[in-house]
Amino acid sequence: MLSLEEFISKRKKDDQLDIYDLLKKDYNMQTCVNYVFEYFNTYINLSEQQKEFLETNEKLQKYQKQIMDYSTETQEWLLRMYKLTGKTLNRVISKELKHYDTFLLLNDESHFRKISYQIYSNLYKRYDFLKDYIEELLVFIKDQHAIWSYNYNIDLELIDFHINEKIDNYLISTARKFHVNLIAWADAYSDAFYSYENMWPANCVSHDQYIDYYDVTKAHNNKFNIDHIYTQVSLAPYIKGKKKLLEVLVMYYWQKQICTVDADYYEKYMQESCKNI
Repeated sequence: MLSLEEFISKRKKDDQLDIYDLLKKDYNMQTCVNYVFEYFNTYINLSEQQKEFLETNEKLQKYQKQIMDYSTETQEWLLRMYKLTGKTLNRVISKELKHYDTFLLLNDESHFRKISYQIYSNLYKRYDFLKDYIEELLVFIKDQHAIWSYNYNIDLELIDFHINEKIDNYLISTARKFHVNLIAWADAYSDAFYSYENMWPANCVSHDQYIDYYDVTKAHNNKFNIDHIYTQVSLAPYIKGKKKLLEVLVMYYWQKQICTVDADYYEKYMQESCKNI
């Protein structure tokens, strides 16, 4: 139930009441008084069923604001599930999707359907109602792919990204033609790899006063375990023969956001690596 202050604030917003309009000072004062009477005479005297209905609607409105980026179809499904189960499935499913390091690297029906089945098998014991919503789960996964990929629109100036003209143009054209945002993938994967301590080769681990960290300068090959990633997506036409590009993109974000390496090392690496991409 709303407090008096929350109720008045909501009513002012609903009525678009501008309390700072001095020409309507008397009207605004009377309207606010009416809100107080309405609160005590009507709102708090509602039946428990009516109160529950209002509270549910308020929660649904708040939740809808959180899922505005999804398609109308997915929004309706998420709202329906929230109303029936109280579960915010967008958070639940998104958390599962983050475990798939190649999720953003592919965009085809078989890829999405395979992941949807895997996620369903991971979740059905906790959320058995998903058995009736396999297709809705698939549509959600496609929506999430687009959202995390910035709807396949790359604005290099907006995201402050630049390697060289050739690579920049290739990334833009790949996003437009294949609906795969390699920049978004590299950003996400570099962040994820920082937490993959079990994947760090022992000879690539360095220590400072507080933590162990992955020292990319000690990795003479297969930096960031890119070999494993590439074998899973190497048949994609925009990735075939471009394993080094994947590594370079991750290195770019590793240096920019994760764990800065020596500037001379980074510059030399980028110059040499980008020659044959």
